[in-house]
Amino acid sequence: MGALTYCGHTRQQQQTKMRTKTLLIAAAAIAAIVTSSAQNVYSQNVVGYVNAVYPANGFTMIANPLNTTNNTVVSLIQNPRLGMIVYKFAAGFQANSFNGSTWNTPSASLNPGEGAFLFVPAGAPYTNTYVGEVLQGSLTNAVPQGFAMLGSKVPQTGLVQTDLAFPATLGMIVHKFAAGFQASSYNRATWNPSQPTINVGEGFFSFQPSAQTWVRTFTVQ
Repeated sequence: MGALTYCGHTRQQQQTKMRTKTLLIAAAAIAAIVTSSAQNVYSQNVVGYVNAVYPANGFTMIANPLNTTNNTVVSLIQNPRLGMIVYKFAAGFQANSFNGSTWNTPSASLNPGEGAFLFVPAGAPYTNTYVGEVLQGSLTNAVPQGFAMLGSKVPQTGLVQTDLAFPATLGMIVHKFAAGFQASSYNRATWNPSQPTINVGEGFFSFQPSAQTWVRTFTVQ
């Protein structure tokens, strides 16, 4: 669905293999070195971009894989097309539609960790370029009881529990969407029919019997 490039000013780092054939993370770190009288202090920030391709003439579930100073639909959806709509879910759907020149207001948030539906009108597949910072360290995402639209806080493709550390609880269901919902349930330590893979820039629906906290530790090496 998307490919991530980390853009560094001072040095290039090794490429990291992604779990799907079409996704590749090419990593590079931005290291700023500040010298004091006592010691050298190192700080690191990693920025980059993701090209995520979404099909036309229908709905797909999206997620913002990079953090910016303005995580809103208006800011994040680049070169929108007439008739595009983004739906956020929070006790009901909130719609942002594009009329050819502007989005309707208020602009919904789309922070890393949140998911949304994107409707793309008929035509060629739509490519959105997300530009921002890779979140690192210990990351938490509140997963409410019931249904919620979610996404990975980090730009990584992987199995939702094994690789992305999503909290798997008895009775939980993860719903992916591709021309219809594809449900994977977790019961007695097994996934039925199988553990789903979440791609970079892809959102999903979660159903949790009780509120959970999605904790993930991530560092760009």
